[in-house]
Amino acid sequence: MEITRIRATKPNHWRKHSNSHVLQAGLRCVAVAGALLGVPLAYADQLPPLQTQGTVQYVTGGIGKDEADAMKQAEAQFPLTLEFATSAEKPPAFDATAPFVADANVAIRDQQGRGVLSARSDGPLLLIRLPSGNYTIEAEWNGVRKQRTIALASGKRQHVMFDFVAAEPPTN
Repeated sequence: MEITRIRATKPNHWRKHSNSHVLQAGLRCVAVAGALLGVPLAYADQLPPLQTQGTVQYVTGGIGKDEADAMKQAEAQFPLTLEFATSAEKPPAFDATAPFVADANVAIRDQQGRGVLSARSDGPLLLIRLPSGNYTIEAEWNGVRKQRTIALASGKRQHVMFDFVAAEPPTN
């Protein structure tokens, strides 16, 4: 039995331009994703992926200057920003010298007590797209639990800082 080898070749013009088409398509995808989040193209490739849980959309991260800058740019597109740090004094929002934390467990409940988000932060920032309403936010990191109650109104943003100063020992 004789085997005939057939060599498939691509036209030279296709080979020259195929990589640029792939690159252009990739850049268009990044630009579209960034535009959906309101992030300039320069920051869009640094932004962590948009995640969805039920009807809630969120982005978590902010580790490293580029990713933190991208999240600061995207912050305007989310009505709620949670920020996690540990310090003796409460640092101002986005203080680059503050000891930020990751891996905070976050649970958000609506005013009826129904869970709307349960997530673990991948960095010191968690941008959340929630509808207007009253919510209770619980955040836990390194054995310290904090709780805040907020009221989100249409067109207004909130930035909530969770400072996980070590819990004081119980008094007897």
